[in-house]
Amino acid sequence: MSHANTSNPNGINKARNNILAKLRGAPKPEHIATLERPTHNWAEVADPIAHFSQIMETNHANVYRCNQADLPATIEQLLAEHQLTSTLASKDVLTYFPELERKIPLAPQTDLTEWKDQLYNHTDACLTRAYASIAATGTLVLWPGANEPRCLSLVPPCHIVILDTQRFYPTLANFIEQEKLAQGLPTNLLLVSGPSKTSDIQQTVAYGAHGPEKLLVILLDTE
Repeated sequence: MSHANTSNPNGINKARNNILAKLRGAPKPEHIATLERPTHNWAEVADPIAHFSQIMETNHANVYRCNQADLPATIEQLLAEHQLTSTLASKDVLTYFPELERKIPLAPQTDLTEWKDQLYNHTDACLTRAYASIAATGTLVLWPGANEPRCLSLVPPCHIVILDTQRFYPTLANFIEQEKLAQGLPTNLLLVSGPSKTSDIQQTVAYGAHGPEKLLVILLDTE
């Protein structure tokens, strides 16, 4: 058990008062800048998807693009390219793209008690879908649920995301307005703009500290 040092309360009070006096006596800033909502003139952006991809790649994500017929081959290519030998696919992915399970050795998501050990100890990558994306900031919108738990995009070293190119919004404000989120926010909505990174230790950027060190984004043309 630790005990507070109360042997010299007058000294403690004096030090506290000195600190508060310095704070109160500090010069006040003459002008406080106001934050303005960033705007984009989307009439001047020839290709919002290219804009999104450029920001993603600047943030050290890998971006691929294909149509649905080529999706299995694209995934097979990137698994080989990144030497991923054990990939777990969410129920949502295999529901929307059942051809993947037939053509690629993907482990399907089952009950958590059955695949927890596999996920944490034997999985190189997880394959999920993105709900939408924000073009202005190069951001994926993930909407976790029972068929695509948050841990799938958080635990493995590599996160592979399939994003429908029809699900692009210019800005976050557009997304919130058009999805009517003001009427009821989901319990868990994630905004992802690149692989996990931190510079907490000696201000040196390290990837994979709080999640996947690799983010592979597949832009899927569904038209």
